[in-house]
Amino acid sequence: MSYSFVLVILAVSVVTHANEKDYFICDSGDIIPDYYRCDHIDGDCGDKSDEAGCSGCSDYWDFECRDGTCINAMFDLCDGYNDCADGSDEDNCDAFKCEDGTTTYLGYDECDRYFDCPDKSDEKHCECKENEFKCDDGLCVPRHYQCDDYEDCDDGSDEKDCDYYVCENGDKERPGDRKCDMVIDCKDFSDEKDCPCDEEGGFWRCSNGKCIHDYLKCNGYDSCGDNSDEWNCD
Repeated sequence: MSYSFVLVILAVSVVTHANEKDYFICDSGDIIPDYYRCDHIDGDCGDKSDEAGCSGCSDYWDFECRDGTCINAMFDLCDGYNDCADGSDEDNCDAFKCEDGTTTYLGYDECDRYFDCPDKSDEKHCECKENEFKCDDGLCVPRHYQCDDYEDCDDGSDEKDCDYYVCENGDKERPGDRKCDMVIDCKDFSDEKDCPCDEEGGFWRCSNGKCIHDYLKCNGYDSCGDNSDEWNCD
């Protein structure tokens, strides 16, 4: 008895105990969902037996054009291109007209925070959420992108009128009093240099000038930023 024959017997046994119409048994004995049959993709059965003897359009995967030809319904239907020679794949589609004249399809494309139009006009003129910032050109970006020294709005309006905290090396950090808040914001540590440090009150000064809680010393973690809190530890 051949190995392939045994596989087929086992496959038939498995399918018999399930809903037979939901499965297809490949010539190799592999079992695949029935809707993979005749889907114009050869890789479902390694031996391509799921594509043998197929004619007409697949009930699961295809759209039948008026002239009888088949196209992939998932990728070709209502995609803005005439995949059917008669153009029937673009009939009765819910279209959104972009400001540049191009068209994108399916109603959920507008204001879904994904750019479907080349000019991004499907995301302009949308109502921004409470946690979003509205750019001058109408786009919405996450509010925490505002004043982060990076232009997330195409027009740069998220970086307008920002009162940045400027580090000694010229780097800009988000607006606010960053000085001596015991959090390193600047790469050069300048926001935490030369700060008052009550060493008798449970604090310890790092070699770079930063002040940290005394209990952070010798805890196996670089709390200073220059690792000086981990020097000379027993």
